[in-house]
Amino acid sequence: MGKKKKKAPIVIKKDYSMLAVLGIFSVLTFIIYSNTFSSPFVLDDFKVIAENSAMQTNAIFTNVNLHRYVGTASFALNYRISKLNTFSYHLTNSIIHILNAFLVFVLFRKIYAYVRNEPINNSTNLISFAIALIFLVHPIQTQAVTYIVQRYTSLAALFALVSLLSYFHFRTSAPPRYIFFCISVVSALLAYKTKENTATILLMLIVMELLLFKGTTLSVKKRIVLVLPFVLLVAVIPAAFLNLHQMAEKSLSSLMSELKESSMETPQISRSQYLVTEMSVIVLYMRLLVLPMHQSMHYLYPFTHSFFQLKTFLSFCLIMAVLVSAVILAKKYKEISFGIGWFFIFLLVESSIIPIQDAVFEHRLYLPSIGFISAGVVILFQILRKFNIRIFLGVIVLISVLLSAATYVRNEVWHDEITLWKSVLARFPQNYIAHSSLGSGYAKMKKWDEAIKELNVAIKINPEFAPSYNNLAISYTYTNRSEDAMKSYHKAIEVRPDYVKAYYNLASLYYQQRNLQEAFLLLNRAKTFNDKHPMVNNQLGRLYCQMGNYEKSFALLNEALSVEPDNTNIHYNMGICFMKSGKTHEARSHFFEILELDTHDYECYYFIGLSYEKEKNVAEAVNYYRLFISKSPDETANVRDAKSRLSALGGLVK
Repeated sequence: MGKKKKKAPIVIKKDYSMLAVLGIFSVLTFIIYSNTFSSPFVLDDFKVIAENSAMQTNAIFTNVNLHRYVGTASFALNYRISKLNTFSYHLTNSIIHILNAFLVFVLFRKIYAYVRNEPINNSTNLISFAIALIFLVHPIQTQAVTYIVQRYTSLAALFALVSLLSYFHFRTSAPPRYIFFCISVVSALLAYKTKENTATILLMLIVMELLLFKGTTLSVKKRIVLVLPFVLLVAVIPAAFLNLHQMAEKSLSSLMSELKESSMETPQISRSQYLVTEMSVIVLYMRLLVLPMHQSMHYLYPFTHSFFQLKTFLSFCLIMAVLVSAVILAKKYKEISFGIGWFFIFLLVESSIIPIQDAVFEHRLYLPSIGFISAGVVILFQILRKFNIRIFLGVIVLISVLLSAATYVRNEVWHDEITLWKSVLARFPQNYIAHSSLGSGYAKMKKWDEAIKELNVAIKINPEFAPSYNNLAISYTYTNRSEDAMKSYHKAIEVRPDYVKAYYNLASLYYQQRNLQEAFLLLNRAKTFNDKHPMVNNQLGRLYCQMGNYEKSFALLNEALSVEPDNTNIHYNMGICFMKSGKTHEARSHFFEILELDTHDYECYYFIGLSYEKEKNVAEAVNYYRLFISKSPDETANVRDAKSRLSALGGLVK
């Protein structure tokens, strides 16, 4: 028998074209996320974007010490482009995701070529492309990409990747190119100002120094100097939680106390309790990365009370086994150890001793998943290359196709709040937050019966969750069940005595019933919990105006406008109060301001006409009364009054 002919190895062209890789990633992303570009705002999107008046002003750009400033400023830019049309927000998120996958490809092929002490070749290109591709199409990323507000996560990852890539380029260039070091530092700063989980960039740099650059001639002292700027810049994260204007007036112990409080999202969960809970959470994260089935927007994960619970202890053992393996493999397979280190380091902020109200959220895996995927791909490559490289390539293609299909299907649940929360309840039927949120979603669609049903289910499961009562009361109000609404609001306040929203809503209900005294008491009570709440001050200002106390009214309304300068309701109350006090010119300026913010608020034309009439400016009064009548679709009391005034002024009504 003759010698068995060796199979020729697969030859991939000398190098991947950067443009081709970017093109492949772009096409894939737009295919698997094509069903999300018209998805509406959901959950925190409203608080951060849709209902955030700061989005409408330039003030958001100048407040650099703002918590998560860079991400919030990016939302404000989207608002400038398309207001509340979500297409531009989704498009931006998708572009960020594409760039992140591309940066993963570039970074890891440089690292693997360096570790192997060889030029970038077919295998480094193939492995790095596989890592970036799986990261791109994995359904676990949908929450960070499709959920608009989680741009905080993906944008922070973008800056972190740029920082690490630039640092690596700086450390491997000869002579050292300090421009890349500067880019790395600036990118780290931008990451810190986008989301706090990137604080561990400096730990990744230390891992790079100890694992990848271990044999370099650079002294320990010089290495410390290189990492020092990243350590110092982390201070911008806690600084964002402090009032810098008052820092000089506070003692060191007071500042430390503030920092301690700001590092705990909820005081109800201790640091030790959160830590032991996160051990099983990390194992859940690993399972989701390997087998992304039964995903959920909200897990309502139970907190563990003891390290010695079987689930917790076994999770700890598994985590330790993975970490020990990383140490053992560090000498021969640095790429695998680096990936494992990456995974745990970028989970550190959100899965350690900083208590967060929710133990599990899938978007927290966005940046850490890169390390997990990279380690998994390298292990798979090392196993399959012994047989045939084509098998590895075929497995990667199969995995990518399956993950892409899963991502497209997963994105279907983001169609709206109803589909989203129904998908949660399909997995967790006893999730009271999901029932409450589903009820709130139905209420926004004015499906009151469905809303009331879901909110009552939420209350039955957990009678101590105040938002359920508040949303139930709103539903009762719109179905003319005022007495039931009042009972629900009072129950919300009983369950949560500092619930300002419930106080304000209940006060509004009393106001509609002309019970001004009760409304006044409730609003003042709410003000003790939050004296800067714009809608509380707005409603109080309105009440003081009706009482004839204009000085107090203007003070409260101005305070409300200082917080929400583009709130048309506050401008309206200010305009009415100026009219009542005889200051027609000032009143008119507020009605014109409303028209700039909302060109369809035709009622303003009536009040502008009224202000001109009071000033004896008949021509302008007639002009604005006619404009008001022509634009108003309904025969309201003000339309009838405008016609009557036009007739009295000698104007012709068409």
